[in-house]
Amino acid sequence: MKYKLPFLITAILLACAVYSNLNQLSFASVDDNWMLLNEKLVRSTSFNMQFLSEVFTRINSLQYSPVNTIYYYLVYQINGYDAYWFHLFSFFIHLSNVVLIYVLTKKIITVYKLANPDIIAWSVALLWAVVPFNVEAVVWISASKILLYTFFGMLSFIFFIDALLGRKKIYYLLSVISFILSCLCKEQAVLFPLMMAVFVFTCQTGPAYEKFIKKITLLLPFLAIAFFFGLVSLYVAIYGTGTHDIPRYAFSQRIVLSFFCIGFYIFNLFVPVNLHYHYAFPVSPGTTLPSSYYIYPFAMLLIGWQLKNFLKNSVNRGFYLFCLGLFIVHLLLCVQIFPLARASMLADRYMYIPSIGLIMLVICLLNITLRPTFDKFTIKNTVLVTGYAAYLLTIAFYSHNLIDNWKMLSL
Repeated sequence: MKYKLPFLITAILLACAVYSNLNQLSFASVDDNWMLLNEKLVRSTSFNMQFLSEVFTRINSLQYSPVNTIYYYLVYQINGYDAYWFHLFSFFIHLSNVVLIYVLTKKIITVYKLANPDIIAWSVALLWAVVPFNVEAVVWISASKILLYTFFGMLSFIFFIDALLGRKKIYYLLSVISFILSCLCKEQAVLFPLMMAVFVFTCQTGPAYEKFIKKITLLLPFLAIAFFFGLVSLYVAIYGTGTHDIPRYAFSQRIVLSFFCIGFYIFNLFVPVNLHYHYAFPVSPGTTLPSSYYIYPFAMLLIGWQLKNFLKNSVNRGFYLFCLGLFIVHLLLCVQIFPLARASMLADRYMYIPSIGLIMLVICLLNITLRPTFDKFTIKNTVLVTGYAAYLLTIAFYSHNLIDNWKMLSL
């Protein structure tokens, strides 16, 4: 499409404006010390087999992310521990992810045969580039694992779709390699095969993939790799040198907290309110949760019931299920159902990938409900574009101001 390049340039320029004050930040007092500043491998004087062997066999606290360590090593070669370069490359990776989100969204919209794929892809990428939840992943140097595993994970998914559509077999191999690299960046990458499974079983990709056994065969290598890295993550959690305590909440309380977390993430993705870098648990383990928290399970279940009725009668049910699946799958490990060794109940960075599914869902719903045609400027199109632009600028301004919060954490 002739507007593809201007679309992407617009998204990149807006992201540059949002993160223009990134150069004012230094290293953060949270995690940057043990993960980067005190990591001897980052300061290694040689890049050889011995170095690589140590990188790929060493556990850093409770983390196993060798590709991220190599990334730190490469940035360190530019000017040592100069925070400017670490922030700059984090931003560059985020911009690369914006481009991947554009490409991925367009492929997905095309597969599900929805209208205006270019417009939808641009709208999704543009909003995702500046959404406030993503600020933490971009400005916190220690969160580079999220940027990197997203880059390789989304690249893997793009290649996977091409392979699924029956294109060159090399795409399948590239998808597997990219997925392995994603797993070597962050343990949460093991969730990508579940997202692929949701995609495979909710879309129609031709007679070659209509049989169940063929779909399973296509997913098996990814599931096997995910299982292996899941075992690696379990080993790291048991034998790692970290000392993070896991809050020992009762299972029933974790269920209530999980509904609260899901509600928080959904609402604040589109209407951000009082976002910051730390969200404490409401009470200590073993004590009673505030009564207000018990509203969330009923509210979310009611929304789920209405959503079920909506999906039942929708001609685009497969697409909506994929969007919801993307959101749920990638948030599954971060909503307190499984206890995390974290001092925070929530974290903005956890929405870096899940937000894609919700943004895609909402924008496509608007596109289908309003049925705009962008071949010519009409009053409806003008109002739609103006409203979206106003909302986008408001969100971008909020994100820009949110970056200043991290100045308080600078070393």
